[in-house]
Amino acid sequence: PARFMGLTGEGKMPGVTTYLTDYLAAADFSSAVESTGKKLQELYGLPAAYQLGLVVADAVSADQAMFEAGLPHAFLVGVRTDRWEENETDKPLTATLGFAYHQGYELELIEPGDNAQFYARDIDPQGNIVVHHFGFMIKDLEDWMARLSAAGAPLLVRGKLRLGIVTGEFAYFDTRQDCGMITELISMKILGVHARLPQALVARLARFQVASGKRCFSM
Repeated sequence: PARFMGLTGEGKMPGVTTYLTDYLAAADFSSAVESTGKKLQELYGLPAAYQLGLVVADAVSADQAMFEAGLPHAFLVGVRTDRWEENETDKPLTATLGFAYHQGYELELIEPGDNAQFYARDIDPQGNIVVHHFGFMIKDLEDWMARLSAAGAPLLVRGKLRLGIVTGEFAYFDTRQDCGMITELISMKILGVHARLPQALVARLARFQVASGKRCFSM
């Protein structure tokens, strides 16, 4: 991995922070991701991991670093949540998100904006890309929230976000004691139908942004 903005493991505190480079440097990226996701699958009956949520200070710079390390460019978009319930308070949150895929896994870049301390507190001062959470795609969010709560996992955040024709409802649970990682449950619909973001479309949108020179759209 390139030693550039977010792709260096220097300064890592064992057992506290995991960086994207820890997975990229593994002999097999997919196996390394599966080893973390499998712990959560066994504990809570979750499906296979779908997403690595990555917290960064600057999404555009982090995306460039990932590209220079051999990953595809991400499609970047500025968003505002429709719902963000944290500590019994519902507040709007803004962020710049980036979406790319590597070996079948979604890599979600998150640059925190307003009211986004949930992510911002994990920004690495040395610029490393921090793996903040693992995301699991599910259909019945209420049912899965009940399952994790019944199993003793504390709920951290409940939210909702719209990106054009895409609607995502999500919930974060604190499973750090189980595997050192927060768990995100994701229920996504496109035009009201449960679906995942088409990887080919995301890649085309990212290439269009790069070619146009406008690296981030607003939604």
